[in-house]
Amino acid sequence: MLQPTLKYFIRQISACAALCVALTTPALAAGYAYITNQASNNVSVIDISKQQVIATIPVGKAPVGVAVSAKLAKVYISNVEGQSISIIDANKFEHLEDFPIKGSPVGLAIAPNSNVLYVADWYEDRILEINLSDMQQQREIHIGKAPAGIIVSPDGKKLYVANRDSNDIAIIDTEKLVVLSRINVGEHPYGLTLSPDGQKLYVVNVYSNTVSLVDTETGQIDTVRVGEHPYCVAVNPNGQYIYVTNTQGDTVSVVDIALKKTIASIHVGGFPEGIAFQAATQQIFVANWFDNTVSVIDASTNKVTASILTGNQSRAFGQFILEPVH
Repeated sequence: MLQPTLKYFIRQISACAALCVALTTPALAAGYAYITNQASNNVSVIDISKQQVIATIPVGKAPVGVAVSAKLAKVYISNVEGQSISIIDANKFEHLEDFPIKGSPVGLAIAPNSNVLYVADWYEDRILEINLSDMQQQREIHIGKAPAGIIVSPDGKKLYVANRDSNDIAIIDTEKLVVLSRINVGEHPYGLTLSPDGQKLYVVNVYSNTVSLVDTETGQIDTVRVGEHPYCVAVNPNGQYIYVTNTQGDTVSVVDIALKKTIASIHVGGFPEGIAFQAATQQIFVANWFDNTVSVIDASTNKVTASILTGNQSRAFGQFILEPVH
C-alpha cells in the first residue's frame, strides 16, 4: 500500500502530465475553415478556436470550390482556371499535389462514408466522378448548363446539382450515374445545401433574389425572397434556419424555415459568397470577396463577432469547415 505522501506525489505528476499533453496537443475542438482565395491562388486555414489564420497554403490557379474529408484527413480544392484539383493534408496544413482535370472544376462534393469525389465541370456541362484512392476519373455524366453547386444526400444515393444556365436542379442516382429527375427553380440557381436529414433541399436563385425550399420526397417547392443577388446558403443543424449570402447587399439573410420568410438581415463584409455553419461553436462563417475577409456570426444573436483577414478574393464555395473527429 502506498503512503499518503507518495500517493499525493503520483497524483501531482499525473495531473502535470495531463496538463502538458493538453497544452501541447493542437486544439481540435472547434475545427478549421479552409478559405479559397481566387486571386492569390491559395487557401487560408482558420483555426476556429483561435479565430485567426494559422496557415496559408498555395494551390492551383483561381481556386474556388472546397470539399473536406474527415475520414481521409484531406481537403480538396477546385482550381477553375488551373483545371485541376489540389489536395491538402489536413493534419499538416500542407499542399500535397495537384491532379489535372480536363475541364473547369467549380463545385465539389464528397459522398458520405465513401472515397468518391464529385466535380461540377462548369464549361463542359458535366459531372465527373473521381476515386479518391487514386484520383482517377471513374465516370462522367452530361447534365444541364453551367453546373455549379452540388451536394450528396446523407445516404449517398443521390447527387443534387444546380445548373445555373438551365434554371433547374438535376437529381442524379449515384449508383447508376443517371439523371432521375429535374426540378425547375428560380433564375440562375447557384449555391445549394440539404437539411441534416436530407428531406429539404435549399437552392439559391441568383437573379430571382430568392431561395427555393424543395421537399426532396414530393418535389413541392416554396419560395422565399432574400437579399440582392444571393449566392450561397448554409443550414443550422437544428433545422430551424438557413443563412443566405447576398453579394450586392453585403448581407446575410436569416430565413425561418417553418415560417418560410426572412426574419433578419445581417451586415457582413463586401460581396459575401461562401457560407458555412459550424456546429461546435454555433457560429456562421462568411467569405467576403471584396474585403478579403471572413465574417464570423454568432448564431444565437445574429451579430458579427469577428472579421478575419484572409487572401485576395475569398470565395470558399462549398462545405469548407472540417469538423473535428470525435
